Amino acid sequence: MAQETDRDGGSDAIELILEDHRTVDELFDRFEAVTDTVDSAEKRELVSQIVRELSIHASIEEQVFYPAVRERLPQGDEVVHESLDEHQAVKELLAAIEDTDPADPKFDERVTMLIREVRHHVEEEERDILPALRAQLGDEAVREMGAAMLRAKETAPTHPHPSAPNEGGVLKAMGDRAMGVVDRVADEVNDQT
Repeated sequence: MAQETDRDGGSDAIELILEDHRTVDELFDRFEAVTDTVDSAEKRELVSQIVRELSIHASIEEQVFYPAVRERLPQGDEVVHESLDEHQAVKELLAAIEDTDPADPKFDERVTMLIREVRHHVEEEERDILPALRAQLGDEAVREMGAAMLRAKETAPTHPHPSAPNEGGVLKAMGDRAMGVVDRVADEVNDQT
């Protein structure tokens, strides 16, 4: 996912989230277009990209974005609780997909369910949360949050960790960084084999 910057060169948190959403949706479109026409290895590679993008995105939202939502929006606790529940369901589904052979009919069923769940989450976030948060934050705060999100992306996990906490401030960030290092080393080893 490319970095989105505003005219002053700072990162816009809302635009970063929207860009992540578009990237994942493009991957979903590709999966839906080729489901019956590609072999298992190609399908696995495409889904691996989806898993990576969603894992990183969930991590940065949980570390940086949702704490701001909780603090700045009316009913922020309720909004974040629902969003974290949705993230947890997606992480569990991602883990199940990673453990399923692409030749198994359950693979496509699970990915289709993932697509439906993520698109629902994105629709709510883009309709309700993003505009409300932008209205509550000034440009400087949006850029600062964007910069923090970009830093978090550099070390975010690239695979789902459904048993890890979804929130927790500094402990969440430290845990995600540690899991991110492990994931990225494993990814590199797997890419070399």
